[in-house]
Amino acid sequence: MTYSPGYSLLSGQSGIDYKSIKITDEERMELLDIRKKIDALDNELVAMLCARMDLSDLVAHIKQTQKLPVYAPLREAALKDRLRSLAGSHGEEVLAVYETILEKSRRRQITVQKDIPIPEKPFGLLGEHLSHSYSVKIHALLGSYPYVLFPTKKDNVQDFLESRIFSGLNVTIPYKETVLPYCAALSEKARRIAAVNTITIQPDGSLHGDNTDYDGFAQLLTESGISVKNKVALILGSGGSSRTVSCVLEDRGAKEIRVISRRGKNTYETIHTHKDTQLIVNTTPVGMFPHNGISPVDLTHFPNLEGVVDLIYNPHYTALLRQAKEWGIPHAGGLPMLVYQAAHSSFSFSGIEPSNVEEVLRTVEKDSLNVILCGMPGCGKTSVGKAYARLTNRPFIDTDACIEDICGIKIPHIFEKYGEDYFRAREQEVIALVSRMSGAVISLGGGSVLSKQNQINISQNSRVVYLASPLEKLSSGGRPLSKNKEAITELAKDRIPIYERMSDLTIHFDAN
Repeated sequence: MTYSPGYSLLSGQSGIDYKSIKITDEERMELLDIRKKIDALDNELVAMLCARMDLSDLVAHIKQTQKLPVYAPLREAALKDRLRSLAGSHGEEVLAVYETILEKSRRRQITVQKDIPIPEKPFGLLGEHLSHSYSVKIHALLGSYPYVLFPTKKDNVQDFLESRIFSGLNVTIPYKETVLPYCAALSEKARRIAAVNTITIQPDGSLHGDNTDYDGFAQLLTESGISVKNKVALILGSGGSSRTVSCVLEDRGAKEIRVISRRGKNTYETIHTHKDTQLIVNTTPVGMFPHNGISPVDLTHFPNLEGVVDLIYNPHYTALLRQAKEWGIPHAGGLPMLVYQAAHSSFSFSGIEPSNVEEVLRTVEKDSLNVILCGMPGCGKTSVGKAYARLTNRPFIDTDACIEDICGIKIPHIFEKYGEDYFRAREQEVIALVSRMSGAVISLGGGSVLSKQNQINISQNSRVVYLASPLEKLSSGGRPLSKNKEAITELAKDRIPIYERMSDLTIHFDAN
């Protein structure tokens, strides 16, 4: 039979002449008979789905009365196994339909209960050192449930888990493996990876362990467009994150996966022998705050490289990612993975799939990045910076003021007493320090961008704003290198091209 798109065997509303359809009367009658049977089945399905939703309403009331969570992962896993068995060769298609049914059922239960039930005990993050965690902010944006930090010493982890002072947990280093014995059940991902980053409490009070880092990394690869299939992949590090990455790469069809560690067959001493590597994933903390600027490998060893992923999210641009960017290699940092895995955890906690994940990612990125103001001396960086910091409730840092505090004298006197080289050395030290911060407004000295090292430090964790003012409008008071119009013009020749190249945003205005 031949036909065109849009043709309906029942209605013929496509505008196609029936005579052009090469189908016999017998075949047409057979198709119409099949369609009638399908319509009858659809009628039964709709009636049964409506009955199922009505029963779901009753379940919602019971769960609310008994203070049970809407989302029951163990029950859903058992249900899916049963459905897959019942459906036989149609298992995947049936499960895809039921994913939608289950999700709509959960949402209906929440609606019936009027709101997401606020638990008496908070959800939270279990770890050792959590002062720099973004998790509280991310979960506050993803869901309307209380979320707190649970910094815990290793000797106290068992007592903490047995206390049940939480409604659910995320788990971070160094406890992703420590919590395994305390989970009565594990998801398939958690079993494969042998690490847990999400814990929910089941109706019987037992703990269920899952690993949403798997989902977060898989989504990171998808969203960044980094291909894995048939690629030779090199994983830096052999810890829990390395196993997560390895599982995802295996499931995505990587040709070969090699793990680099400090001991064993593949070490950092022999890393230069892996010249056929096409994808590198760093799972080590090398280059992470406060040890910014260090890279675990030199990418010059890998001429066939097609993608680089660094799971570190602070700083946003590690030394490894900066090198990949300079070479034009597709790359991705760890912040999206952090948000994506949190979204999957949020679903486990509340039973509702967050619909604002990309918005949350943009917000967290914007709030965690520094805003660095650059421009010619006297363009108003300090005044604009202070005003913007007040407006956005961010800390404000003036690098020139920091240098004056360190030296104990004003900048003109530093130039007079010690010279420009001494000043630039102190300036580089200050920029190296303040550029590691997150969420600050930083005003740079006009000549700071001339240093290649300063450019590197500035780019690692910031959005750069260039305040462009006409040279004749610049204020030169108290600025040792801006003594007259000719001097300013000469400075501008070297500096303005760098401002323009480094800036993410240029604002043209009159400095007066």
